Amino acid sequence: MKTRIITGLFIGLFLIAICWFSGTLVLPIVVSVLMIVGTGEVLHCTGLLGKLAVSIPSFLFSAAVSTLLFFENCKEFDRFVVYFTAASAVYVLALFTVSTFSKGKISVDDIFAAFTTSFYIAFAFACWVLIRARDGGMYLLMVTIWLPLISDIFAYFTGYFFGKHKLIPDVSPKKTIEGSVGGMVFCGVGCIVFSIVICSINGQAIDAFLFIRMFAVGLICSVISQIGDLIMSVVKRRYDVKDYGRLFPGHGGVLDRFDSVMAVAPIVMLLTFFFPSLVSFGA
Repeated sequence: MKTRIITGLFIGLFLIAICWFSGTLVLPIVVSVLMIVGTGEVLHCTGLLGKLAVSIPSFLFSAAVSTLLFFENCKEFDRFVVYFTAASAVYVLALFTVSTFSKGKISVDDIFAAFTTSFYIAFAFACWVLIRARDGGMYLLMVTIWLPLISDIFAYFTGYFFGKHKLIPDVSPKKTIEGSVGGMVFCGVGCIVFSIVICSINGQAIDAFLFIRMFAVGLICSVISQIGDLIMSVVKRRYDVKDYGRLFPGHGGVLDRFDSVMAVAPIVMLLTFFFPSLVSFGA
């Protein structure tokens, strides 16, 4: 646990720096690295990293999506979706072409595994940059990154000290119902505290409705983050892998540490379009 806590503190400082410099090229650079490393981790997990006919197109796809994030006009969601869809279409066409001419060496299952995971990783991390480009983007990015981590931390410690009932033992043996509930409650409270701080800094009004709204946002983010964690655990169990990588001692790889954030990012992005008042700060 000591190693996990120390590494967690360094990760926390790293994320604070990312949020602080998120208005510069620091954010797309970090996102690009996380995206490409995450792609490598999932290819290694699924046993496809050594199959160059699959791994090379997968890395090229991640690199293409990463490159889009450096162009100002691609930070607009609708324009990004057009280019991302085109890149995805080329990527899946390349994979199926490889499978067709591989004489059975590259199966359709391999193609599905490579495409679905790479697509998910690329879009999830790209959403960090897209969220930052929205109104109030720095605050929204902080919510996207920190709320899932708050949920993870308190779910871990609540489950460690009070957990008695397993959540989904076949997927994640250590997760408990008590831990899950603890993560949701503290995530909701954390979102309220965050909103109070931001509103105080900006001189915005604070009332009871703000508390209710922010607690709801915290609950939504916690539920989605836990689902994201479980989704990536399902993949690990399918391929009998304990951790995706060793980049973060005590935490695993990029996908082990940021699986919950990856799930939350697209949801926050969509909320800014369809329910902007829910995720706005101030009464």
